[in-house]
Amino acid sequence: MRVSYAAWSEYREKLHQINAKAEKAMDDFMKANWPADSQAMIDYAYSLTQHYGSAAAELACRMYDKTAKASGVSVPSAEPAELASYEDVQKGVYGTLKNPRETPRMVNRLVKRTAADTTLKNAIRDKAQWAWIPSGETCAFCLTLASRGWQNASKKVLKGNHAEHIHANCDCNFQIRFSEKDTVEGYDPDKYLKMYENAEGNSPEDKINALRREHYKISSDHSMPKTGEPLSILDHKNKNGIIDKRRFYDEHGIMNLDIHTTNHGNQKHHDYGKHGEHAHDYVFDNKGNFISKNTRELTEEERKENKDIL
Repeated sequence: MRVSYAAWSEYREKLHQINAKAEKAMDDFMKANWPADSQAMIDYAYSLTQHYGSAAAELACRMYDKTAKASGVSVPSAEPAELASYEDVQKGVYGTLKNPRETPRMVNRLVKRTAADTTLKNAIRDKAQWAWIPSGETCAFCLTLASRGWQNASKKVLKGNHAEHIHANCDCNFQIRFSEKDTVEGYDPDKYLKMYENAEGNSPEDKINALRREHYKISSDHSMPKTGEPLSILDHKNKNGIIDKRRFYDEHGIMNLDIHTTNHGNQKHHDYGKHGEHAHDYVFDNKGNFISKNTRELTEEERKENKDIL
């Protein structure tokens, strides 16, 4: 049995819409109430994870049951995983207070995690196999996961009783199978494995960073565009050919984050990091009009993800 590309795309798109609606609702709430009370943010974010998390889990159950039926296996109906707890949401909000741009994404991630948990926990129950199916311009980390191919469903993929590797604004997803003859149309783990093995470096971290560099678009112009491909990343090189700025674009193709590797020769106004490295957050309205710009230290996660240029 092969899940058609059309069927998989339909599932992926529906899940994306659920996740995106949750993120947008949180973003709209924060813009309408900023500066928002942290308790109000927690309560609203929690309500979103419950509402949209339920929808994501139900969708994952339907996909699971359809796959089982098409495979000709007899297993119990899929059961939805537990929704994000109040403590999960509280921790997520407090963890993003210094960088509120991440709060809506945190909500997106918790909703998507519920769908992933639903797929994996039912697969473990039924002793199925799972694979991480990439989508679109796959990030280096997701491509590495996809290169591992089909694996026996196991609690080893759970961390704190939840699916690992879940991040916002990503359309890659887990899929399951009940027979080695089953697959998803277009999924080619051998191709991804070859890309991983051919990447520079000896350690997994080195290879992932090499893959990440290969996927980045390099710009030699001093001026970097305000808009680009949705969820893309653009690097800028100085006259010496060294990357000194990395720009991130949101799902609408509007820049929302710059990471600079220097202090621009202005230590007084950019006294950040070890070498002046810092970040700028940008906020635009729905029409693309500039609202605000914030300068701050890099988070630990950003330092890890951009280690190749820092």
